[in-house]
Amino acid sequence: MLSPIGLAFFSGPWSTIAGVVLSVALLFTILRGRALHLHGAEHRAIAAAEEHCLAETWDGTVKPTRFSLRCGTNFAALALPVTFVADHALPFAPAFWTPVVVLVFSLALTMELWRLVQRSSRGFWHAFLLPGLALQRLTTREPRLDETQVALRAVAAVLARELS
Repeated sequence: MLSPIGLAFFSGPWSTIAGVVLSVALLFTILRGRALHLHGAEHRAIAAAEEHCLAETWDGTVKPTRFSLRCGTNFAALALPVTFVADHALPFAPAFWTPVVVLVFSLALTMELWRLVQRSSRGFWHAFLLPGLALQRLTTREPRLDETQVALRAVAAVLARELS
């Protein structure tokens, strides 16, 4: 997690090479193992709660979708282009605080867009989620029944806490 700090000690092309190697290593770490299956199970369990089919999902007779409109992957897919445009379009003079202002502005604008898309029932606004839903093909995998049951236990714990 702290390894990107080491990039500050590289200069020129070595910084780029080290950044690419570090990015590939982090992606390899994230995209292997059962984490992606558990991410899919999380989405499935939340969908089961929303569709009122918790028992059927527990038994494995119903399999709600592993893709979620409210996933953070969708937010990230919205934030990237908004941040890119803000970075290139805002008329700030280069200063040490400029990246912070652009970042905060971009995240605030993305959050408002996110809230608008979540509240809307229109297909036009949901089109903004298509890149994030496509990314979920990389960030989730089809979960096994036992992984779905783990996620269902977590959802049950949250529901019990919220409803008590």
